[in-house]
Amino acid sequence: MDSAASRILEILNQPPMMRCPELGLLIDRASLRELQDIYPVLVNSIFGVNTGWGFRLMTRDTHPHDFDVLYNFFIPIGGPMFRLCYRLLSDSLKYELPVGMLPPKMQQMLESGRYSAFYSDIINIDPFRRQIVSLSLNAFDYFLFHFALHGTVPLQRLYPGAVPLGNEKAKTLYLILTAEYLCTFLPSHPDSVVLPQMVSGTIKVSSPAAIPVMQPTKSPKYLNLSAIHHHAPVAASASASLQRSPNSSTIESSRTHCWRSESVLYIFVDCWLRIDVDDARELPSNEFIRC
Repeated sequence: MDSAASRILEILNQPPMMRCPELGLLIDRASLRELQDIYPVLVNSIFGVNTGWGFRLMTRDTHPHDFDVLYNFFIPIGGPMFRLCYRLLSDSLKYELPVGMLPPKMQQMLESGRYSAFYSDIINIDPFRRQIVSLSLNAFDYFLFHFALHGTVPLQRLYPGAVPLGNEKAKTLYLILTAEYLCTFLPSHPDSVVLPQMVSGTIKVSSPAAIPVMQPTKSPKYLNLSAIHHHAPVAASASASLQRSPNSSTIESSRTHCWRSESVLYIFVDCWLRIDVDDARELPSNEFIRC
């Protein structure tokens, strides 16, 4: 039987109609160690310059069959790509993303040390140069970083000679998948649980930050504090009852799934909103602006 490393190279040379079903079988049948080895190869193939999978060009009108096959492969709930990511989370192995791949302003943010706690345990510092050289990411974050960065690359650099879509309303596969990821991992209702729920392994679990009690330095001029103090015991008892309610346990259990929302939020905001248009030779594409 061929090894997974040699098998994936054969699969990646096939057209999407054959490539995606074969990859799905490989993902379900290969061992964890084999998947760890082939994962970077697969991600580099998907988002590689000149050899990518055409996310930024493909629409349902131009490539109806390939579009549907690729869409079903990359959907966040049940798609083989995310099944692969979740299988890889069962191990603590990290994948390195060179800091040079990040937007310049994002690099400056990391180098200045003024970054959020999200990055505190994933930055990799060269002890000799004392510089951040890479981000050490789990499989989920590694894929989404590449996906978000893929949208910032000028289309002509990805596909030299490609003709931009003339129809401004054309929805590329990249645009459709972006909407899927944002809607799935950033639900509009705060009590919503990100699916799939049963995601285990070595992950970052978001813990609620303690909100410090702020004491006013001076008395307000137009606010009647006596009325507030009169109702304070009622508010306190209501707060205590909420803490004892069954919903509080539901909130606690759902926190183990909040890390994906945190990742998606930071990855897309920092990769997309730290693009320096003034220093870029090419303006952002219409597709990127629409995202």
